[in-house]
Amino acid sequence: MNFEPDHVLQSADRALSPRVLGRGWRCGLPLLAASVLAILAVYWDTAKSIAAIWRSSDTFTHGYLIVPIKLILVWTKRREVAALTPGPTPWVFCC
Repeated sequence: MNFEPDHVLQSADRALSPRVLGRGWRCGLPLLAASVLAILAVYWDTAKSIAAIWRSSDTFTHGYLIVPIKLILVWTKRREVAALTPGPTPWVFCC
């Protein structure tokens, strides 16, 4: 298998362009955002209690680092994610 990272990065850079967003991302990205917001809405009280524990306990203050670290990790992989094309997966509704 011949792997050319420059070719992958160039195609991923084109995929990051708003003009090139395919049908999969135009449908998938709003669904992903809506799903994250729905989960936050459902578990808002739990998230508030977790943050209260982080504030009051010296043992769990590192919890505030989780979100920034996750955002940095996602940012470093943005090209690989942009090169993917989301699509429907009907088998998840079987279970």
